[in-house]
Amino acid sequence: MHLSGETVAQVDRFAEQCNFKNGGLVLDLDGTALLEREGRVFISSAVESGVRAVHDLKRPVILNTLRFPISVLTTVGEAWYQIADVPILTVLLNGAVSGYIVKTNGKLEYEELFAFPLKQTEIEKMLAGVAELMEAGISDLLLFFYTRNWREGESLWTPHAERIEGLKQKYLSARRVFSCSLVEL
Repeated sequence: MHLSGETVAQVDRFAEQCNFKNGGLVLDLDGTALLEREGRVFISSAVESGVRAVHDLKRPVILNTLRFPISVLTTVGEAWYQIADVPILTVLLNGAVSGYIVKTNGKLEYEELFAFPLKQTEIEKMLAGVAELMEAGISDLLLFFYTRNWREGESLWTPHAERIEGLKQKYLSARRVFSCSLVEL
């Protein structure tokens, strides 16, 4: 992937702010740094102690997760901020978005450093793959959509309208759960 000059400059500024020469800690949230059950988040005392120790050494701690910004803010943001009380570096959505969780006026916000949104051709290719799956009789599918505006949350698509209510209950962070033909997407 070719990075624009602006993105390279952002990555350089990020690297300059963090002293990786002396080490750092990158944690995968789900199943490693925390457990989540029935909407409650648990951070073990061992993880909490370790993260505090790394912060005390002034080393960077980066949270890595497939989650999107609003999900991280609403599930673990407050708990994590209580551990560190400093902006939280993140790599989200498999590296598609990187930035900080910050506390502004007592409220958590997300500050994006850089992002790699899908291009129209990549979206069309993915939708063609979904169409192929459905033509082959595989319809137990769920697509997650994220806009560049993290405050909008996620949208979910299912080919089965009867699953919408159950998905709304399962994915409380979804701003929209819908079903339509692939052509309408």
